[in-house]
Amino acid sequence: MSDREELFQIIWDGAVDDRHPKVWALVHAILAAGFRKPHKVTTAEELDALGVGSVVRDGEGMVFERDYVNTNPGDTSWWLETGSSRDYQTSTITLPATVIYEGERE
Repeated sequence: MSDREELFQIIWDGAVDDRHPKVWALVHAILAAGFRKPHKVTTAEELDALGVGSVVRDGEGMVFERDYVNTNPGDTSWWLETGSSRDYQTSTITLPATVIYEGERE
């Protein structure tokens, strides 16, 4: 079941039967507003695919925000540790990591 279908079912279960089109309208509005369930990433490539501003909690409980994308081929992306001004390379984040928020992709 996709996130969209699961969200539909949650809304549907609490809605009146004759409101089917309105339920889908609510699903689309909620997703358009940016709702996403937290999910796991297990590889550095998945971390690097996240947009700037994305927030993850790594396997050791540290929280990082995607700081910027390195545009040089083969270079890693950089992550800012919460409460710090220090940048970390993707390779220093302990996997698996939970994506708490997904930033905009370029």
